[in-house]
Amino acid sequence: MSKTEEAWSRAAMCADRAHAAHDEETRRFFNKLRDSWVQVANNYQLAESIEGEIEAPLPRGTPDLGAD
Repeated sequence: MSKTEEAWSRAAMCADRAHAAHDEETRRFFNKLRDSWVQVANNYQLAESIEGEIEAPLPRGTPDLGAD
């Protein structure tokens, strides 16, 4: 499981716990925790996307602007 998938999974677990909470304070706690995991997941997703772009080979005939 990737870091992104793990973060989404933890966000879903927190959402479930919030839904099952019997009092408002516990519900708020798990909703805030869920929001934090969603932010982590989005950050990992962005990082993975950027890494994919950096590691992707250039199409044939494309000048490598970083080459000296």
